[in-house]
Amino acid sequence: MSTLVQFARTRAAERAAIVNEQRARAFELPTEDQVHDLRVALRRMEQIFELFDIEPLGFDVKLAHKQLKDWLRAAGRVRDCDVVMPLLHSPWTNDLLAYRHERAKDLVEVLRGDPMPSPEPRRYHGLALSDEVVQFARITLPREAKVYFQAGARAAHKHHSLGRLHEFRLHGKSLRYSLELFEPLYGARLKRLSKILKRTQQTLGEMADARAGLKLVKQMNAPDSVLEPLRKIANEKRDEFATRWVEEVPDETVASNWVEYLRRYATVRSNK
Repeated sequence: MSTLVQFARTRAAERAAIVNEQRARAFELPTEDQVHDLRVALRRMEQIFELFDIEPLGFDVKLAHKQLKDWLRAAGRVRDCDVVMPLLHSPWTNDLLAYRHERAKDLVEVLRGDPMPSPEPRRYHGLALSDEVVQFARITLPREAKVYFQAGARAAHKHHSLGRLHEFRLHGKSLRYSLELFEPLYGARLKRLSKILKRTQQTLGEMADARAGLKLVKQMNAPDSVLEPLRKIANEKRDEFATRWVEEVPDETVASNWVEYLRRYATVRSNK
């Protein structure tokens, strides 16, 4: 077995174990925090499927991926209610509470049954860091980062729709979760890049919350007086993202430096 396959299976086992832990908690009590933690765990697991060839992962990936999509969809409907709740006022919060209750029941039903399959965690332990894993990181991460920075520059300088910015936000999450997988190969500087991604995601996350609120209250036939404050928040956060992006990535050189860093500085480091 190659060290890259062992690395991928180890990471898959780690992340699947967290998914199943969070699944059990959300199934028992689908509170706001539990549902949020489940979604984060699922997004991190999703990145395993994005990065690695599924055949060598050594478990029923087809079943796991289907479960992931179903759980993520159901958890997202509950999460939308939770992030929108603070943005509304009575009587719309009452309607939203009732809607959340139904979506939480749906989530619990979806989570019922078997846990997510994964590689046997007792068999795959230790990251098996090697030159093969380093080479994979040096090819994969710069490619993903380059696409991300190009998309970010376009998004910051053009009046993108809220929907397109939401997709870009998910792209940033994917990159951040990829960086987490290979963090042992890089030095402390990688944390600076992760912080840039996280700050950008926070701003776009607040925009996404307002966007989710717009979709929900439209379904409830809310009047424009309810919709307008949510539109204002979403547009303000869109502008804030553009300003923040220019501060964090002022020109193409900065973006290229980060891409080059990911290409050149991965190495098997000592455990000191």
